[in-house]
Parts: sequence; C-alpha cells; structure tokens
Amino acid sequence: MGKKSQAPPTVDSMIKIKDKELANQNQMIANLKKDNATLRNRIDTEVGLEKLMKYENSLKEAEKRNQELLREIKALQRIQTEQGKALEKMTTDNDYVAKVKALMDELRLAKEKIKEMDEKMKKDEKTMKSQFEHMMKL
Repeated sequence: MGKKSQAPPTVDSMIKIKDKELANQNQMIANLKKDNATLRNRIDTEVGLEKLMKYENSLKEAEKRNQELLREIKALQRIQTEQGKALEKMTTDNDYVAKVKALMDELRLAKEKIKEMDEKMKKDEKTMKSQFEHMMKL
C-alpha cells in the first residue's frame, strides 16, 4: 500500500505561499482602512449636521429676539413721539407759566379786596355802633 510521500515544500513554494498571505493581508488592511475612512466621514458628517442644526437653531432664536427688540423699539419710538407731541401741545396751547402767573395775580387782587372789605366792614360796624350809642343816649 503505497502512500505517496509528499516532498517537503521547497523554499520557493513557501515564499509564494507567504507572499499570497501577505498580499491577502495587505488587501484586508486596505479594505479596513477604506471602511475606517468611510465611517469617519459618516461620523464627521453626522457631527457636522448636528453642529449645523445647533447653529441654525441659535440663529433662529437670535433672529426672533432681534424681531422682538425691533418691535419694542418701534413701540417706544411711537410712545416718545406721542409724548413729545402732547408736551409740545401743552406748552404751546396752554402756557401754564402765564396761567399760573395770572391766577396768582388774581388771587392777590382778591386778597386785597377781601382786606379792603374787612376794613370797610369794621369801619361800618364802628359807625353803626357809635350811631346806636348816640341813639340810645337820646
């Protein structure tokens, strides 16, 4: 019974086998590097999209706040204009300083008249009293 005996592999054949294994390993490394790069790009894209969305949201919030501030500014300007017109109207139509002065003069005159009337009343009372006493003596 004869088993064939195999001849030990030669160095050349072993080198060829090892070269094939090396080429396969190099191909596998290249494929893994390619997969790694693809995954990195996907992660970078996802992170980039996440950051982009975050920045877009921040921008929307800032624009909304800006619009609110613009509305407030317009409202304050409208109020300022209305108050300015009202103040101008008060100073031109109703010169309060002149009115106050006129009222003060009127008050002074009224006080003087009251004082004069008091004096006249006292004088009249004296006169009446003296006339009464004179009549009582008769």
